Amino acid sequence: MTTMLHRLMILLSFALAGSAANAGDDGRLTGTPGMPSANTGLLALTPSGGLLLASGAGVGHETGVAANTLPIFLGLGYGYGPKAYSSAALCLFRSAGSNTLDASFGKNGTTLTPLTPPDNRDYVGLTTLLLDRAGGSFAIGTRGKYYALDSSVDVLTATHHDATGALDVSFGDRGSLIARVDDAGVPTGSAAALDDNGRLLIAGYNGGRRTKTRLGSFDNWSVRIALLRYTAKGRLDTSFGSGGIAVQEIQPEGGRRGKLTREFLREDYKAIGLLPDAGGPALLAAASAEGDTVNLMRFDASGNLDRSFGNAGITRTPADVIVSVLMRDREGRLLVAGVGNARLVLLRYSAKGELDTSYGDGGKREIPLSLDRLRIATGMPLADGGFLLAASGYQNVILARLDSEGALDARFGSGGLIDTALGESVTGANGLALDRNGDPVVGVYNQSGTVQSGVGLVHYGGGISAQTRYRSMDYWPSTTCGASK
Repeated sequence: MTTMLHRLMILLSFALAGSAANAGDDGRLTGTPGMPSANTGLLALTPSGGLLLASGAGVGHETGVAANTLPIFLGLGYGYGPKAYSSAALCLFRSAGSNTLDASFGKNGTTLTPLTPPDNRDYVGLTTLLLDRAGGSFAIGTRGKYYALDSSVDVLTATHHDATGALDVSFGDRGSLIARVDDAGVPTGSAAALDDNGRLLIAGYNGGRRTKTRLGSFDNWSVRIALLRYTAKGRLDTSFGSGGIAVQEIQPEGGRRGKLTREFLREDYKAIGLLPDAGGPALLAAASAEGDTVNLMRFDASGNLDRSFGNAGITRTPADVIVSVLMRDREGRLLVAGVGNARLVLLRYSAKGELDTSYGDGGKREIPLSLDRLRIATGMPLADGGFLLAASGYQNVILARLDSEGALDARFGSGGLIDTALGESVTGANGLALDRNGDPVVGVYNQSGTVQSGVGLVHYGGGISAQTRYRSMDYWPSTTCGASK
């Protein structure tokens, strides 16, 4: 059984490249394919009506020579010996429906892209898949960059492929980019979005300054949020922040940021939310490194904190939650969602960053979950003012529908939830989309069990209504990626 490293999923209000949901003529909800939007992770509805799913992968090497081996999905990528190791790669799957891959895409429906440099002993975890207006795709996440003696640091990474699955070599450095902010601590590509001008926004946690001695652990660093803006060609936009990068310290005294980063890699939860705003600004939601405070902030188009938002640009709310999703409702209010202590936690704010105390219990709602380590990874606003959320972990996938006030919609599933036991271990939900028929689809990744590790699409029938039911699951082993028929 191939081992999976879990998919890196700290959400900065992840970009569901499928889009916001709209009401169709028959009352069902449909997506708007091909338009950039923000929320749903690593699954997108393409302009052709297919579903595109992204995954990290590993490519095997032997004694410094690349071997034509099949990918090790989300494998840690280290070979502690001179004979074999694996390096980071990206895999895209495009489904044509009914457990069938779209043969017109890449090689028999998949593309396998080794990340440069090709001999790097590293790993990659993806957080976000975005579609541009031409049907191309951006994949964003975090990878390890190997230097020497099996030592590596985490760096932010992004790639761009065209609509056929070919790597866009005009983007960044021959199709991909990496970034390490200030050479400080561990930067993460936690979430991403496209703004109205097609520029790429990437955000994540980043180490700042040492708070104690020059020596010490990750706990010794202050905790910062870094927001980077790239042109459509993968160059830092120097009109934003300082050389294309805006940073904001959220925990000056230091904390468990390093531990949080690694937990999120292993346990597969997101810890940031990102939402682009009209005209260029961006909204960010992030938990503190200790997970006891939600930091909601707004940057203006130049990369400075918008001092008209919250308290000089930031609203801090005590809450025991790891933030996963940031969405805007039809009234323009902001909804932050995450998980804490086996509970789904929701907080609502005004467009100006004020906690809405009329919502739930003083601005917060909590909904018990059936399992302690289920992770909310993706969400989608609905045309009726409600929201759809997906979670998974262990062998379960949960699809939840909330009304406009954050209560479970009792007409949906069983008391607002559809809890499906798949019979195989899965990581946190890595994507949520509506297919061409308006039916929900959740992307998941199998990490162990009786079948080979790989990727799956969990399909529901009945649109988003009282008739919604689990229908089927498509599954492709990791060895499918880049393979000939």
